[in-house]
Amino acid sequence: MMDAISFGNRLLRKLGLRFCGPQGERVGWEIEVVGDSPELAKDSPGCACFRNSTIYLRRSALNGGEYRGKHFYGPELVQHEVAHAVTGSPDHDKIFDAALLTVELVSHAIRSSPAFAEEQVLLDAIGKMTPEDFKTLIVQKMTPEQFWTAVWSRDTGLLFKRLLAAAGITDADVPGGRLCPPWSK
Repeated sequence: MMDAISFGNRLLRKLGLRFCGPQGERVGWEIEVVGDSPELAKDSPGCACFRNSTIYLRRSALNGGEYRGKHFYGPELVQHEVAHAVTGSPDHDKIFDAALLTVELVSHAIRSSPAFAEEQVLLDAIGKMTPEDFKTLIVQKMTPEQFWTAVWSRDTGLLFKRLLAAAGITDADVPGGRLCPPWSK
């Protein structure tokens, strides 16, 4: 389940639909895994809700399934709903088809990058750490300059921010007092 979600969040960031705001807050589209939701039709595996910029994915659909006679896997479901977010429409027309192709191309670039494989290994290793260990070993031993560099790193910054969020780390826990320090360099 987390693979499809982290993949979806990465897609949203790459497509400019999700980013870190000036106060470190998340801005843009979110992905939420639900057992059921008023936003989802009874037989629907997922939907893009434009009212609150949230992609709802049915938990039971993340391992794949069949919808209206078409078989899908979790990442394909994520791509489909992200394409709706790109178009801003629930329609399945030529504009949607073009958006889906774009999303699939970005997906391919994400999956084929060596950083994606390295990120999975790193996530697995860090996933075994307690949040307290992560705070102690990573955050509390960093200087504000090292923290700024990690957050704004072109290659690993987004992963680092996701790990901070997963560990429940707040502004008060980090050197410099801001999870997303201002871009000043």
